Amino acid sequence: MGTSLFLNPENETTCSTLISLIEQEYKGASRTELLKAYLKAFCIIIGEQITPQEPLQNDRQRIQELVGLIEKYYITHKETKFYAEKLKISTHHLNDIVRLLRGTTVKKMINQRVVLEAKRELSFGPLL
Repeated sequence: MGTSLFLNPENETTCSTLISLIEQEYKGASRTELLKAYLKAFCIIIGEQITPQEPLQNDRQRIQELVGLIEKYYITHKETKFYAEKLKISTHHLNDIVRLLRGTTVKKMINQRVVLEAKRELSFGPLL
């Protein structure tokens, strides 16, 4: 899922000019320092347009998906790898996200759900 980047007209003109200058310099004298300067200017302008909140929002969405998956599969699947595969990310990355946003691990989340269900069954009997 990509993110579109829209520049204001002034920045769009500046970036187009920079791209032209980079292309001309690359095809011509190809002075490394000048190419670096043009590229740095281009990156600064583009970098100002990117909002840093997007990765955190994606991580929150993954946590919500994880909670739903745990709710659905906690009885049959108790390994982090299963949930990471469902979310199409590595187990390490998934645990990093969970630690950052929840202060725990995927395994602990699964175990907490199992314990919650055990307490319910002890109190009210099986709900099946």
